[in-house]
Amino acid sequence: MIFLLLFALPALALEVGVEVGWAGRAVVSAVNPLWLSLENLDPQPFSGAIRVSAGIGSPWRGEARYTAELPVFLAPFGRTRLVLPWPVPLGMTSLRVEVFAESGVVFARDFPLNLSAERLRAGLGPPPEPVDVLLSPLDFPTDPLLLWPFSKLFVGVPLSAGALAAVRAWAAFLGGTAEISTPCSVSFSSEAFFSHLRGQRPSPPLWSALVPGLLFYLFGLGPVLSRFARGNTWVFLGFLVVFLAFSLFYGVFRETVAHIFLVFVGVECKSVDRFCLELCGAVSRREEAWGLPGFWVEVLPARGWEGLDVRWVYTPEGWRTEAGLTPGRPRFFLRLAEKPGPELAAEPSPPPNWLTQVLRLPWEEARVQRALLSQKGHETEVWRVLLP
Repeated sequence: MIFLLLFALPALALEVGVEVGWAGRAVVSAVNPLWLSLENLDPQPFSGAIRVSAGIGSPWRGEARYTAELPVFLAPFGRTRLVLPWPVPLGMTSLRVEVFAESGVVFARDFPLNLSAERLRAGLGPPPEPVDVLLSPLDFPTDPLLLWPFSKLFVGVPLSAGALAAVRAWAAFLGGTAEISTPCSVSFSSEAFFSHLRGQRPSPPLWSALVPGLLFYLFGLGPVLSRFARGNTWVFLGFLVVFLAFSLFYGVFRETVAHIFLVFVGVECKSVDRFCLELCGAVSRREEAWGLPGFWVEVLPARGWEGLDVRWVYTPEGWRTEAGLTPGRPRFFLRLAEKPGPELAAEPSPPPNWLTQVLRLPWEEARVQRALLSQKGHETEVWRVLLP
């Protein structure tokens, strides 16, 4: 049953419609389309924001909250229909939609999800066999993430260049099947990636400076205090100045050491136009607010997961993903993005053992490039895998 509800708000003359998933069926462990329709029935323009949020997980497995926020403007008697990529992990059974104006919250309601544990079969045009969803060429997405709920796609009509690129990226990187797909096929192991991230440790202390400083403090404190007790204050003040200078130097040095370690992995197939697969892992040695440009989907570990929030904010530059980092809890995100092009500065490198365990692909045909980027507080390892 298609889940589409309309709500009229007499004070603002605003109608809100919500539909989650293809044909109203939200596939678990996939990114589903979320359609939001708004209509302004008032002769005055409406300016505000929309917030969509949902809880994931369970009390015994860990709970977190996904939130997406975007601005909205409606002309007098205007209408709009928005589509958002919306991940539906295990434990998500409903979502909450709120509309804000300058006066505050003008609409808020929870919507239950019609969940499907199995991926769907879809047809564009007359399908040769029964399918779960019949798609219209007018509604066919150019974002391959929105095709994630499908396991198989029958295409019986011509596609635009953008739609064809989306289908080929979905088939190559998200495990879909279609007659117009390319031979390229890439999958990944989340557990192998998490294992690599857990093995990353913050930089060790600078023992060559720390040990002499501690010895100087311990063995020099006694004689200095005895002289201070006999009235020789200059020796004590000199000792204090030296030790404070050392403490300041070491504290500043430790602050410049990278406390966030990032691993970016990009996979490109020459036969897949426009899109590539990008994986990003992050681990931190302290509590940290962190974000990435673009819409990234979190991949949760199969075991030992504890709830951590994710927030997507739509800015003038597009989507931005915001997530918090906690020591001992690596986080793993993915997206299908525009190909970066040849301007990425990277050097040829043999694939390390952990990378061959993370990615399942024909390594004998792959070319691998590596780059290491460092900036204040961050150390980023970039891997680029090129396939024919």
